[in-house]
Amino acid sequence: MQFKLISEKVDKINSINALLTLVSFDQSTQTPKNAVQGIEKMTAYLVGQLYDELNDKNLIKHINEVDEQQLNDKNKAIYNELKHKVEEYNLIPKQQYEDYQILKVKAFVIWKDAKNNNDFKIFKDTLQQIIDYQIMFAKYKQKDEKTLYDVVLKTYEPGFDSDKLDEFFGLLKAKIVPLLKKIQDTNIKFEKPYNKIVDKLSQQKFNEFIAEYVGFDLDSGLIKESEHPFTTHIFNKDVRFTTNYDENNIEDAIFSTIHEAGHGMYEQGISDEITFTNIGKGTSMGMHESQSRFYENMIARNKNFWILIFDKLNQEYKLDMDLDYFVNYINAAQASLIRTQADELTYPLHIMIRYEIEKQIFNNNLNVQEINVLWKKMYKEYLGVDVINDSEGILQDVHWSAGLFGYFPSYAIGSAISAQLYDFINKQFCIDDALRNQDLIKIKKILNTSIHKYGKTYNCEQLLNMMMNEGFNPQYYIDYLENKYSKLYNLK
Repeated sequence: MQFKLISEKVDKINSINALLTLVSFDQSTQTPKNAVQGIEKMTAYLVGQLYDELNDKNLIKHINEVDEQQLNDKNKAIYNELKHKVEEYNLIPKQQYEDYQILKVKAFVIWKDAKNNNDFKIFKDTLQQIIDYQIMFAKYKQKDEKTLYDVVLKTYEPGFDSDKLDEFFGLLKAKIVPLLKKIQDTNIKFEKPYNKIVDKLSQQKFNEFIAEYVGFDLDSGLIKESEHPFTTHIFNKDVRFTTNYDENNIEDAIFSTIHEAGHGMYEQGISDEITFTNIGKGTSMGMHESQSRFYENMIARNKNFWILIFDKLNQEYKLDMDLDYFVNYINAAQASLIRTQADELTYPLHIMIRYEIEKQIFNNNLNVQEINVLWKKMYKEYLGVDVINDSEGILQDVHWSAGLFGYFPSYAIGSAISAQLYDFINKQFCIDDALRNQDLIKIKKILNTSIHKYGKTYNCEQLLNMMMNEGFNPQYYIDYLENKYSKLYNLK
């Protein structure tokens, strides 16, 4: 009986979260700038309702009465997810929670204005307020975690703390930096294979095609444009993602679209049985990023992916590119400023920079002015590039305006898992053959049956073990990068 009441409560909480998702999606894609006051009002009401539902004394009583041992895997996961949320919300005073949610609504508008005006000063005070809230909430939640940063890391990737991530990033840095130096010493350059402006309308048409081509179902999803690409969902039949278009660089939107389609296919693949529950979503951000990075890098940067559709790309954009040169260009390694445009090899270095900065924010009280100074210093140290302006520096990512501290490491974790998945799938059947035969459904099916359908029923480590009898192992990623780039740049 208690679990039936818990299920009913989960339905109500999910409905509130769905409305909050719709408000947030609209704000990012189409809400007028001057509508922010109305968004604040709607958000305040909805987050207040959510807080009250999760602090319901009757709910807490029922949670305490449930015998977890009597539940199947699905219901146990639903129960534990709700219990965790209730415990978390009970630690934060309601007024602080509501004020913080409204602050994030304002912060998005202020961040966007700062980025468009290339001026961090516009955003820095707001960012400091967000950081102050995050540190305060982390202190409320801290139990046996060694550091405050470990508290926020658990939000996105349970099982990964600073010690484990230090070891992971240390391994990547030890292997990637020397490999990048060897590549730079070759002086081999793969220049851009076209020199033409491609209008946004043409790009939108092709990007819809490419999203469907990799497996995203547009009957159960849609694609919009936003300042920073992202994916969100209401349930498995309403999955939305955004991309961003640059008329001078067609590859930006193409790989952004494929990346977000990977996220989208994860959410569309959630089982109907759990889609309306609190476990009807990806199990962790690391696993989520593994899906997007798998499709973006392992699939879409593979020459065999393009063989059957390259003529269409040239025709749609009125270009005359050579396939082999195009493939070399989209795989080239070159240090750059923008994380979302980074190649596979240098991408983890962008994540390491954010990871190191976030650690210092939470553990050493780094203030916002120091953050910008450190950002520029580390980009020079890690990637050898100079950050000339704020829009291409500290303002390039939307994440901090949304309070998503502890999220960035998931990109690197996901990249490592994607190499692990690639190795596993390639042992089941030849991925190159599947791409040449336009049989991408074969790839999607194995991910759906092994990962997607379970949602949050099992955690990341459990899913990997269920799939391949092995947990997280970054050695696959190291081997993948070394093999790929040694071949591309003729390294010994």
